[in-house]
Parts: sequence; C-alpha cells; structure tokens
Amino acid sequence: QLSAIALSSPMANAARTPTAQPPPLTHASGHGTCRRLRFAASLVGPFTAMSALNCGKDLYLLEFGADASIMGTMLLVCSFVSPMMDSVVGNLQDLGIAFQRCFPAVSWGRRAPWLLTHNLALAPIVFCFFVPPSYKPSVLHAWFLVLWLFGYWCIAACVNAFEAGRVEIYPFKEERVHLEQFCKLTVAIGGGVGTGAAFLCLTFPQRPVFLAASVSCALVVVLGTTAVPVLREALSCAPAQMGQALRDFAVCVWQSSLVKHMIMLRGLQGIYETIMPALQLYYYTFVFQMDKTERLTYFTIGAALMGVVELGLAPLWSKLFSHSTSMMLYVPLTMRAADVILAPLFIIWVHDVRLFLAYVFVWRVCNSSYSYWRLAACGWICDYEGGDREGMLLGLFSMVNNMGRAAANALAVLGLGWAGLVTVNCLEDSGADR
Repeated sequence: QLSAIALSSPMANAARTPTAQPPPLTHASGHGTCRRLRFAASLVGPFTAMSALNCGKDLYLLEFGADASIMGTMLLVCSFVSPMMDSVVGNLQDLGIAFQRCFPAVSWGRRAPWLLTHNLALAPIVFCFFVPPSYKPSVLHAWFLVLWLFGYWCIAACVNAFEAGRVEIYPFKEERVHLEQFCKLTVAIGGGVGTGAAFLCLTFPQRPVFLAASVSCALVVVLGTTAVPVLREALSCAPAQMGQALRDFAVCVWQSSLVKHMIMLRGLQGIYETIMPALQLYYYTFVFQMDKTERLTYFTIGAALMGVVELGLAPLWSKLFSHSTSMMLYVPLTMRAADVILAPLFIIWVHDVRLFLAYVFVWRVCNSSYSYWRLAACGWICDYEGGDREGMLLGLFSMVNNMGRAAANALAVLGLGWAGLVTVNCLEDSGADR
C-alpha cells in the first residue's frame, strides 16, 4: 500500500521530472565492517540512557516511593512535550544552527557536533538519575522531571544526528540494510546496560549498587563518541534561506500522502512496541507475584532470549532484504499479524511464567524484521521527498513515534494508580519489609 501511495503522490510525481530529481548517487560509502560498526556505535549512548530512564521510573515508583498518580501525570505531560523536541532538533540540525562557530560545517558537517556535545551531556544526566539528592516527594518528583526532560533532549539530538547521517553517508538501500544488523548489536548493548542497571537497583536497592549503576551507565554512554569521526563524513551544507527551507518543508508534509502515512505508522509503532516493555516488570511482580530475586532471574532469561533472537536473525534479515524489497515489505507485515493472533493465546488465557517467556521469544521474532522496512521506507522518503531536509523529516517521524511511546508509558503508570497502587519508600524500611 505504501508503494502504491508513493506512485500517486504529488511529490513523487514531481520527483520523476528531471528538475526535481535528487542529486545523482554515483558511489557507495566504501565503508567496511569496522567502519560501519563504529558508526552504529552512535546508538549506544542514547539507548543506554533511554533504557535507564524508562526502566528507572519503576525504581522511583517501587523503591524510592514516588507517587504513581503524580508520576503518571508528569509522564503524560511529557508524552506531549518531550517528543516535540525531536522535531525541533531536526530543524535546528538541518538549518545548521548552534555550533557553526565552534565546529565549522566544512569539516564537521551538520550532525557530528550535535552527537559529540549531546552524547557527552548524557553521561552526567544518567549518573544523577540513579542517585537523587533526597527521597522527599517534592524533591524526588522534581528531580525525575528535570532529568527526564534534559535526558530526552540529548537522546533526541543523538538519534536524529545518527538517522540523518545514515541517509546521507549511505545513499543506497543495500548499504542501509547491511548497516542495520550492526545497529541491532549496538542497540542491544545500550538497552541491555541501561535496563540491566535499573533492574539491579530494583533487586538490590542499596547505595553502592546505585553508584555502580550510575558509573557503568555513564561510561557506556561516553563510548558512543567513537562514532563522531565517521559522522563527520556527512558534510552537506545548511540551506542559505532558513525561512524558505521551513516553508518548503511545510509544503512537503502538507502535500505528500507518503509522509502522512509514515507519520501514522510511526505513531502506531511507538504505542505497539512500548506496551510489552512498559508492563513486563509489573506482570512479573503483580501477576506472577515474584520476589525481587526471582523477578531478576526471569527478566534476565527473557532479555537473553530477546538478544539471541535479534542478533541471531539480523544477518538473515540483512541478506534477505538487501536482495528483495518485496520480502522486506511482506515478511514484517505477516509476522506482526501473527503476533496479534498469538498474544491473547500466550498471555490472557494461560497464566504460566514459562508460557510468558515463550511469548517474549515469539514477540521478538515477530518484530525483529520490522526495523529494516522502517529504515528503508524512511530513507526513501528522505531521498525523494525531503531533499536536504533529512533531519526535519526524520525528526517529525521520531516525534510521532515517541509520542506513542510516551503516551503508552504514561497510561501504564496512570493505570497502576487508578487500580489502587500505593507506593512507599522501601529504602526507609528494614528487615523483611525491605
């Protein structure tokens, strides 16, 4: 359906004329395996921080004693405020604003300065997140909100720099698809470190563990700066007329049916892919009534299963989809439809932790191929409808995707409050109660 819309899109029709064609792509990037892996390391920092913040909210609820209703309300507000940062960051990067004096565009491009500065800024944010200065409700809630907003801004800047840089540095679909398998690895590393640190703090809520989690996450975040030299290859110039560039972008979004459909798909994707991670901890805690150690054990098993699926299938999807665009469209569609059918069978009708772990495995299998189609489709839209506005378009897509993610997270926490969850500061208890 997306391909059919593309053929009839006004902007796509214009793209067929010689004057509207994108600049000719005459050569590939020439990157080898190590260079691609180094570029994919851009995602280690933001995904470490994203996982730590998303799972860390449970630490604030279940251990620090934050109020579920207040936290849910703050997350609901952030679900509308924070994703707008994706669009703002994309516009600022494309327009070449903020870093021109310190980082000349002729040698740094438009993306590398944003990744360097904001990836380094993520390290102290993640460090401070696990060690709030006080457990008083007023201080705790304010601390969480400030770090969440600043962290989200930095994450948005890093991810947009990577996404836009990928479109520019790797001009062909085959290269982008091959790169995705390395992205799977770096995202798994970042997500594993951030989520693992949060769950260790939930299982062993002691000050030394909080400090160890803070330091380890901060160090892993800093490793992402190794991708900056690769990102400096994205040397496209900022538009001469900022006002005209913004007007052209608005016309593109308004006239392109393809862009509108991608906006809808990305929003639904954000909701769909957040439901499972957001509720997994509470499913273990309240449905299966596990204690902290048992919960950590099953969470580790589930995480290992998902890692095996993602890393095991990545070479297969990369090879298959680089040779067949039709397979890249229909395989993810078929597998997601299967997930919709299997989810009630695994979760709702039978309450068995082994069956739940089986569903975790199946869930990742059914979703592991989708990112290949998503990156190819977004890259195609940037090539033929975005022009030099990759950051603006990708920022818009990320905005609606993260709105869906944030809304799903907020509703999950609000639902706990509506269901009657009463939280206490477990760090103030002692003995068996703690």
